[in-house]
Amino acid sequence: MKMLLRRVLIVVVLCCQNIIGEKILCDFADPVCMTKGAGRVYDEFIEGRVEGVPSSGTMFVDLMEQDLPTLKYTLHNITFSGLKNCLPEYVVVNTTEKTYKYYLACEHVTMEGIYDTKGELDSMYIEGQGEFRVDHYDYVFQLSGGCEGYIGEDNKLHFQIFKDFDMDIEARGEVVYDFKNLYNGDKEKSDAMHSHANKNWRTVDEIVSKPFMKVFMGIFLDHANMYLKILPVEHYYYQETQLVIRLTGKMLFTRLFILVVLCYQNVLGKKVMCDFEDSQCLTRGDARVYQEFIKGEEGAVPSSGTMHAELIKVDLPTIKYTLRNNTFSGLKNCIPEFVSLKEKSYKYHLACEHITMTGLYEAKGKLADMCIEGNGDYQVDHYNYVFKLSGGCESYTGDDEKLHFSIYDDFKMDIEPRGKVVYKFNNLYNGDKAKSDAMHKFANENWKYVDKTLRGPFMKRFMAEFLNNANIYMKKYPIESYYYQEV
Repeated sequence: MKMLLRRVLIVVVLCCQNIIGEKILCDFADPVCMTKGAGRVYDEFIEGRVEGVPSSGTMFVDLMEQDLPTLKYTLHNITFSGLKNCLPEYVVVNTTEKTYKYYLACEHVTMEGIYDTKGELDSMYIEGQGEFRVDHYDYVFQLSGGCEGYIGEDNKLHFQIFKDFDMDIEARGEVVYDFKNLYNGDKEKSDAMHSHANKNWRTVDEIVSKPFMKVFMGIFLDHANMYLKILPVEHYYYQETQLVIRLTGKMLFTRLFILVVLCYQNVLGKKVMCDFEDSQCLTRGDARVYQEFIKGEEGAVPSSGTMHAELIKVDLPTIKYTLRNNTFSGLKNCIPEFVSLKEKSYKYHLACEHITMTGLYEAKGKLADMCIEGNGDYQVDHYNYVFKLSGGCESYTGDDEKLHFSIYDDFKMDIEPRGKVVYKFNNLYNGDKAKSDAMHKFANENWKYVDKTLRGPFMKRFMAEFLNNANIYMKKYPIESYYYQEV
C-alpha cells in the first residue's frame, strides 16, 4: 500500500509540475498577451526599481530649441513628469519585419520650465519669456519602430529597440497652458492668448508638442533598452496557467487518484471557462472565433466581411449628404483588442488595419469654412481604425441547455482613428478640377476633423449590422465554445 501511494505521488508530481503555475511565453503577435506583459512590469520599470535602470517618472532636459515656419521658441530647465500615471494600452511585435508598436496611455503628464518665444501661434502673435507649465490629460503616445531579439549573456532571449522611432500623439482629453510674463506682463494680451490656446488646445498641441515630446520619449525608450538588456523576455511577456487543488483531510489516497485524472485532463488540453471579469481571457476568446464569425455560415450566420446599405441620409447643422448603394468592407482585417463584461454590460473594442466604404454620394453644405457640393462615386479608406462599442447584454440558457449571450439593440460607439482616413469623391463641384483638388487636399490633410464630423451616422449603421450578426452567431454557439482558456 505504501509503495502504491509513493508511485501515485510520483505520477502527480510528474504530470502536474508543468501546469501548476506554469508560465508560457507570449506569442509576440498577440497584442493582448504582450500588452498585459508590458503592464505587468510597467511600475517596476518606470520607478527604476531594477539596478542599472534610471527612473522615468520624472525626466529633465537642460535645453530645447525649435524654429518653426511661424514660431521660434527655446525651453530651458525642462521637467517632464507623470509617466507613473500611464499604462501600456497596446503592444505588439512583428518578428518577421522586426518592428514594434507601443501605445502608452497617460492619465496626466506635465511639462514645466523656462520659455522664450516669439512669432505666430495659430494666427495670433505671441511673445514672452518666463516660467511655463503645460498639463496634458488623457494623452496617448503611439510609438513604433524597429527592434530585434538576441540571446543575452544569461543565455536567454532579450529585446532591443532601435534608436530611430516614429511617434504619433492622440490627445483624448485636454491640454492646459500656463505661460508667465507673456507680452512683458501685459495682462489683457496674456489673457487673450491663454483663452485662445486653451480653447484651441488641440491645434496648439499639434503645432508645438511633437518636437519636445519626442525628446522625452527618446529618453523613455533609452531607459527601456537598459531594462530590456538586464531582464529577459520571459520576465514580462508571458501568461500563466494555474491549477490549485488542496490535498488535506482523510481519504488522501482517493484524492491523489482524482488529482492524477485532473492532471492528465489538463495536460491534454482541458478547457476552463473564462472568469467574466478577466478581460484578457474574454478578448482571446473573441479573437479565437473572430474570422469564423466574420466569414459567416451559409443559411445560418450572415457574413460580416462585406456589408451593404442601400440608402443613408444625414442632415447635420452645416452639411447634408445622401449615400446610396453603399458597400462596407474590410472587417476581416480587424481583431478584437479589448472585451469586458460587467453587470449586464459589455465593452468591445475592434481594431481594424484597413476598412473601405464605397458607393454613390450627394452632398451640399460646409466642411469647416469650405463649401462642398457634388454627386458621384466615392471611396473612403480608413487605416488603423478602432471601433469602441458598448451597451447592455444578458446571458440565457439556450435550447441546447447551455449558456448563451445576447446583446441589446441599443449601443454606444466611439471611434479612435489611429492611422489616417483617405477621401476620394468623384465629380465634386460639377467636375471643377481646381475646386475638387482644393477640397480633397483639405479633407485629406484634415482627415481627423472630417472623419469626426461625418462618420457617426453611417459607421453606426454598419456596426449595428455587425452586432446583429454577432447576436445570430451567439444564439447558435454557446459561451463555452469561445470564452475559455486551455490549461
